[in-house]
Amino acid sequence: MSDRPRLCPPHLRGLDLEPRVFLEMCRCRYFTGLSHEYCDQGVKYLDVRRKKNGALIHPCLEPECTNCQHREYPTLREAKQQVKESSAAYTRCVIAFTTIIKHTKGVRKGSGYLKCPNCDNGRLLYSFTPNNGHLHARCSTPECCAVIQ
Repeated sequence: MSDRPRLCPPHLRGLDLEPRVFLEMCRCRYFTGLSHEYCDQGVKYLDVRRKKNGALIHPCLEPECTNCQHREYPTLREAKQQVKESSAAYTRCVIAFTTIIKHTKGVRKGSGYLKCPNCDNGRLLYSFTPNNGHLHARCSTPECCAVIQ
């Protein structure tokens, strides 16, 4: 932890955390992503971000936030659970991607479906973008997996 003391939020100082858990605990629990206009508390991102050294800084991602009254960090348990869920979701996407590529024998054209390799009863629907061959896929089972290459 000695390499990050000045970037570390006060509630994490002195803790030796796995890097992904550390990053999760530096993010506000209400953050919905930079592609959204509002957080889960209804705060408009444009109203609270600020400039720092020419870059736009979002308080939701800033280790020592001072300009959002709704900012809350996740607990250690919540952060570990989020990392575990994110890792599992990523693994499901990689399995889906590789299964589709094997199924199509590497030909990146057209669309179709196959039995989802991640769940018992889902259909993995896929299509390749005609202009660049990028894959778009989604399992019919909610929350199973979705891939956009």
